[in-house]
Amino acid sequence: MYYSRFGLSENPFGATPNPRYLYFSRGHREAMDHLIYGIRERKGFIMITGGVGTGKTTLLRSLLSDADDTMKTALILNPFLAEDDLLPAVCAEFGIPAPEDGSRRAWLSALNDFLITTHAGGRTAVLLLDEAQNLSREVLEEARILSNLETDREKLLQIVLTGQEELVHLLARPELRQLNERVVVRYHLGPLDSEDLRAYVQHRMAVAGNRGGVPFSRDAWKALHSVSAGIPRRINAVCDRAFLAAYSRNRDKVNGGLIREAAREVGATGVSSAPAAGWRFSFTLAAALVLALALSFGLGIWARGRTDGQAIPAPSARAAAPALQAPSPSAGALPASPQAASTANESATGAEKPASAPAQKASASWLLNNAQSLDLLYKADSGPQAASKAGLFSFNLDISRARRLKRPFRAALSGMEGTGEGFAVVTGATPTGFSVLSADGSPTAAETADLARYWTGALVWLVPEGLPGAPVQAGSRGPEVTRLQQSLALAGYEVAADGLYGRRTGEAVRRFQADFGISPDGTAGYDTLRVLSKVSGAE
Repeated sequence: MYYSRFGLSENPFGATPNPRYLYFSRGHREAMDHLIYGIRERKGFIMITGGVGTGKTTLLRSLLSDADDTMKTALILNPFLAEDDLLPAVCAEFGIPAPEDGSRRAWLSALNDFLITTHAGGRTAVLLLDEAQNLSREVLEEARILSNLETDREKLLQIVLTGQEELVHLLARPELRQLNERVVVRYHLGPLDSEDLRAYVQHRMAVAGNRGGVPFSRDAWKALHSVSAGIPRRINAVCDRAFLAAYSRNRDKVNGGLIREAAREVGATGVSSAPAAGWRFSFTLAAALVLALALSFGLGIWARGRTDGQAIPAPSARAAAPALQAPSPSAGALPASPQAASTANESATGAEKPASAPAQKASASWLLNNAQSLDLLYKADSGPQAASKAGLFSFNLDISRARRLKRPFRAALSGMEGTGEGFAVVTGATPTGFSVLSADGSPTAAETADLARYWTGALVWLVPEGLPGAPVQAGSRGPEVTRLQQSLALAGYEVAADGLYGRRTGEAVRRFQADFGISPDGTAGYDTLRVLSKVSGAE
C-alpha cells in the first residue's frame, strides 16, 4: 500500500468514524459547543443535523471518548427500533437491569430510579439517538415522553438527536409539534470550505504519522474541493484512491488529474449536500469549542487541534490584519485554530473580510476570550427572560448589518496573536462604532474601523424560547402572525398588525430577508424570526 511511501503508519482516510481523526473546523467546533451547552444546561433536547458524510457520528464518538464519569451515556445506533423497543434499549445501554415483569411501567420506573440516582450523584444522563431521521413518529414521541422525567427544576435526561436534513422536516409535522418545540438547541453541520478542507487533510495525514506535509500540488487542492464539495466522507474516499494511484504510478506528489480520476472512480459528483436555502438554523454557542464549559461540566474535553502531542500544520493564513493582542490565557482561552466560514445561513450572508495590513500588536479592553464573552453575554442580555430560559443562536452578518441589531450579541474576531481568535460583546451601535463591554463588564466604545479589521461575521445572541419553532407563512393567522407583524413594524417595515398573513405581510418579510441576506421567499422561517427578534428588539 501507499502508507510507507508517504510517511504514514496507517490509513488516514478510513471509512469508519474515528474520533482520533476528527478535525475541528469552525462548524464542528460550533456543533460540539451546542452539545456541551445543551447537556451542561440540561436543555432536554439537542439536535445536530447535517448532510451525508459531514461528520455527525464522528462528532458523537468524540463526545463519548472524551466524556468522564460525570456523564452517563446511552448511544442508540439502530434507527429502526419499534416503539416498544426504545425503552428497554435505553435501559440496556445505561446498564439498568431488566425488571422482573418486563412491563413498560416497570421499565419506566427502573429508568426513573436510575436517573434520580444519577442526578443526586452530580452526574448527567445523556441519550444519543443517531440517524434520527429514520426513527418512526412513534419512537420519537416515546423519546419526548422520556424527556418528561424531571425534577421540579430541570430535566433528568438529556436527549441528543443527530440526523440528516430530513429530520427537520420530520419534526415539523403537526403530530410532532410538541417534540419540535422542545428542541431549543439546534445546529446544522455544513461542508468544509477550501481552507478547512486543506487543514482537514493535513490533520488526518499528521494523525497517521505524516511529518513532511501533504504532497499535493496547488491544482490538486482546488480539484479536491471541487469534486468533494467539502464533504469529509467524499474527501476521504477521493484522497485514499488518489494516493493509491500515485503509489502505483511511482509518483511522489498528487496532482489535480489524479484527484479528478479518483473522484470518477469513487463516484464523487461534487454536488454539495448542504441544505437548501432556508434551513440554516441553530441555537448556538458558535465560533469555538468552549473548553471552560467542558471542564466545569466535567466532560474533560481536550483542547482540539492536537495530534498526540504533535503540532498540526496550519492552513495558509488569510490576508493578515493588524494582530490584536490575544486575551490572557485562562480556562476559556483556546489554542490557535484555522478560521473558517460558518455554515450557510438561510442563504449566504457576506461577512466582511479583514482588510490587509502589516501585522502589529494592538490591545483592547473589549477583546475577550471565549468564557469571558459568554459570561458577559448572559449578564448583558438576561432580557425579559432569565438566561436559563433562552436559547443561543448563531448567524453571519457583515458589520454594517450588525449595526441594526438592537440587543446584545457576541462577535467572533480573527487576527489575534496567540490564540488566533477573540470575541467582543456588543451592546449597541454608536454614531461612529459600537458600544462594547470590557472584561470587567463596564461599557466602552469601539470604532467601526477597529472592529472591521477583525470581523469574521460569526455572531451569537440569546433568543427566548417563545419564538415559533415552525415557519409562519402565507395564509397563517392568529397571535403568531400578529407578533410577526408587530416585530416587522418595530424594525421599520410598514405592515398592519391584523393577525392575517396576507400579501403586504409577505412583501414586508421579503424586504426584511433581502436586507439581511436571507433567501427572500416570503416565509418567516427559523432564521428570519430569530434575526427579526434581534433587529426589532421585540424579545
